Amino acid sequence: NEDMEGFNSNYNFIRQANLIRENIDKVRDMSDTDKAVIKAEMKALIAYRYCQMFIMYGGVPIVSRSLTTVDDLAVPRSSAKAVLDSVVTWCDEALPLLPSEWPGNWGGRMTKAAVLSIKAKIQLFAARPLFNTGVPYLSLGERNDLICLGNEDPDRWKTAALTAEAVIREAETSAGAR
Repeated sequence: NEDMEGFNSNYNFIRQANLIRENIDKVRDMSDTDKAVIKAEMKALIAYRYCQMFIMYGGVPIVSRSLTTVDDLAVPRSSAKAVLDSVVTWCDEALPLLPSEWPGNWGGRMTKAAVLSIKAKIQLFAARPLFNTGVPYLSLGERNDLICLGNEDPDRWKTAALTAEAVIREAETSAGAR
């Protein structure tokens, strides 16, 4: 089930990651470098959730901070392109701050290869005819941008391939691949 517990549960995880990202600076006994790594991991985890929702739903509401009870919780769906662009941006921002590998006692944490994999996955799905078209499989009228990228662009395949190659290179050079 691709680690998808349902549409709404994704937003619970996204909120938790945003809360950590927003509050990690309050931790007094942690270095700024460690805080930056935690923030990068949270961006990567958010990117992962949005990647999965993009595959299943196309454009979904983008929530970039933790919402409270006084916020307007009726966040409208963003276009599929906005979700794609956000995931790629979050991955690009997280990537330089994360290590290629963690010591064994830190297993399960985000690495460069994991972030590159998230980026490659969404780019691969974006390149597929389902999204890489101006004529979606189902007409949503003025909101076709929720389920397709609005045009067919063969460069999306090239972009996905380049990122997939970067995943392979990262995996080959990390000590974990030896």
